Amino acid sequence: MDMAKAVRIDIITKQTIRPSSPTPQHLRYIKLSLLDQLNFAMSTPILLFYPSKGDTSNIHDHIKEQSQRLKSSLSKALTLFYPLAGKITDNSFVECTDCGIQYTEAQVNCAISDVFERPDNDFLEKLMPIDLSSTLTGAIVQCNFFACGGLVIGVSLSHKITDAASLGTFLGAWATMSLGSPPPHVVLPHFVSDTIIPSMKEPSLLPPPPPLILELTKCKTRRYVLDASKVSILKAKAASKCVQQPTRVEAVTAFFWKCLMTISRSKQSGCAKSSVLTQALNFRRRLVPPLPQNYIGNLSGKFIVETKVTTSNLELADLVSLLREGLERMSNDVAKGGQTIDMAGLLEFAKEFGELHNRDDTDLYSFTSLCGFPLYEIDFGWGKPTWAIVTNLVLKNYVLMIDATDGKGVEVWMSLSEEDATLFDRNQELLAFASINPSVKCGDGKGDPALTSCL
Repeated sequence: MDMAKAVRIDIITKQTIRPSSPTPQHLRYIKLSLLDQLNFAMSTPILLFYPSKGDTSNIHDHIKEQSQRLKSSLSKALTLFYPLAGKITDNSFVECTDCGIQYTEAQVNCAISDVFERPDNDFLEKLMPIDLSSTLTGAIVQCNFFACGGLVIGVSLSHKITDAASLGTFLGAWATMSLGSPPPHVVLPHFVSDTIIPSMKEPSLLPPPPPLILELTKCKTRRYVLDASKVSILKAKAASKCVQQPTRVEAVTAFFWKCLMTISRSKQSGCAKSSVLTQALNFRRRLVPPLPQNYIGNLSGKFIVETKVTTSNLELADLVSLLREGLERMSNDVAKGGQTIDMAGLLEFAKEFGELHNRDDTDLYSFTSLCGFPLYEIDFGWGKPTWAIVTNLVLKNYVLMIDATDGKGVEVWMSLSEEDATLFDRNQELLAFASINPSVKCGDGKGDPALTSCL
């Protein structure tokens, strides 16, 4: 069944949610850091799935109660996360004017179990449609009420104000507010502004961000699931003297990179290409001393590793060693600065990253991991989510990893050209370890806290 065509999603309401208390005058202006200025307007959205667990014989009252709790707690959370309710001016600062965020409620005429049976990316994108180039809002929320009484909450925050770790802190605070906990029980955010990373005084001189996928560009988003046993096998295959205990993120990243190089090599006709991988990482725990997770802003960077696609003898362990070297090199560079980050280095990286997108002799893949993020702990009062995913991937060759439902396996969401997606799905090495878009198996959501993300 083509869910995107067969299922109706009717908008119930669109409104603006404002902070429940006004922002004090001395907090009205927050400068953007250089990383804030370099980023896209909006972040990749998160979807949290909450199937119905109680009596929903009176579905209307059930939805009304959920709606009131979500809106009230969101308003309270925005009092703490006040920049999200402001507006960005001149790519230089946030005016915290309490103008509010975009909030939508929609009704879906199917059961969440139908979505779990055969996840349909086109349908999932409609649960959280966004314009990633928009600068009109600091946050977008869409709450989707299903006919079964289930709920799917979609959230995207401005990438000018937050990164992925900040999104996790926001979701945790909003959920805690929904449970009725007062601020002392909420993880309070600390907005770093330009205190750790300075801002560019002339934003017009900044290199542009990499291009978003145009409507005419035909790309496909694919979902792959590796269960815990397959991840363990990959970790064992990836181990070496250089990296004796690779993380699951390193092992899965190297595996998918290897498969991507295989399909690139199959298309070549004597023209050698470089394969370049960028991997995101969280600066917070790499600064000296480390910063707490409640430090809000763009405190995530990238490192680059490169190899030749024509080098067919590279094994998984070789690629993991390259990844670990890139990670340690970047970590050492960050640590040298104490609690400040070199502005010249960031600008040079942004320029190099932009140029890589325009090189015909290079395959560029951007990897991000949300593995280890506490998304399966976000409880608004109806239990913890049974599935947490990303949607609306708009960068070509973008690969995003997230915990599988048991917290131990890995889901990989990837945006490729139609040609590459078709070739990728035929890769026998891939098929030996990953299932292509299987039905959702809801686990306990309790992963190993040691299995942390490269972010």
